[in-house]
Amino acid sequence: MGGVLDAAGSYQFAMIKQELQYAAGFFDAEGCICIGKNKHKQMLCGYQYELHVVFSSTFEPVARWFGFKFLSSICHIKENLETNRQENWRWAAYCGNGLAFLKQVRPYLVIKADEADLAIGFQERISSWAGKLTAEEIAWRECVKSKISEYKRRSFPCGELTKGPRDATSGELCYLAGFFDGEGCVTVVATMAPNGRNLSHELAVGCACTYPDPIVLLYSIFGGHTSKRKRKSPQRDLYRWEIKNRKAADALRRLQPYLLVKRAQADLGIKFQEYKIASRPRPAMYGVSPEVLEKRQEFMDKLHALNKRGL
Repeated sequence: MGGVLDAAGSYQFAMIKQELQYAAGFFDAEGCICIGKNKHKQMLCGYQYELHVVFSSTFEPVARWFGFKFLSSICHIKENLETNRQENWRWAAYCGNGLAFLKQVRPYLVIKADEADLAIGFQERISSWAGKLTAEEIAWRECVKSKISEYKRRSFPCGELTKGPRDATSGELCYLAGFFDGEGCVTVVATMAPNGRNLSHELAVGCACTYPDPIVLLYSIFGGHTSKRKRKSPQRDLYRWEIKNRKAADALRRLQPYLLVKRAQADLGIKFQEYKIASRPRPAMYGVSPEVLEKRQEFMDKLHALNKRGL
């Protein structure tokens, strides 16, 4: 994909619509928009206000992908997190670079659309500001800074649920792939029958967040089940989508072409479900052989290892 010069003379890589939709989905899941206020001796008010657009991920390639696609607005910070012993990669875009990123993904944002609108207006205004900061201007900047912080604590009502599966546009799948890369999970769950003899394995795919709109979209396209867990303030209610077995594998097949972070998990999940169907005993009364159970456990362990890495 070739590069182009933007109006400011910066070298940018051309972005296609599907890439922007994926970026919007991932940023809705993992991103953060805030207004930084730093002490600055040369500023008459003593402070400098900056737009910060960031996300952190334990999956280095996705940070590098953002760095490549949004070339002029990337900063990698490699961190060693003592809490979970995982390395973290942070992508960050400040001021005009943050503005350029938000303008590109804004048409496709769902969760952070309102925050992006405030941030875009904020950065455009301070970029064109000339002269001394007045008391009114400082008050306006503080007001926007507070509003963006308040948006992060808002509660959202759940929209009308229409159960899938249904056909989806490539744009919807790109957005959901980005969101799933940030918030989704692929696992194999083992359960013992009440008689204590028969062990069964199920492919489970799920997503949980405090914003209902992506959950409603996942449910309308792939089907499955949704739930809502009420939590005490200041925590917001948690919305969850889950789908299992064949339907879970079907959902992964539709998302897989657009996944970056969880492509390996999706591939394992699909292969597990295919193996489970192929190795199902006929007739079922004979039960599953120890060799088949061992192979299913192998799939389960591999997925657990990938999820433990934080991918």
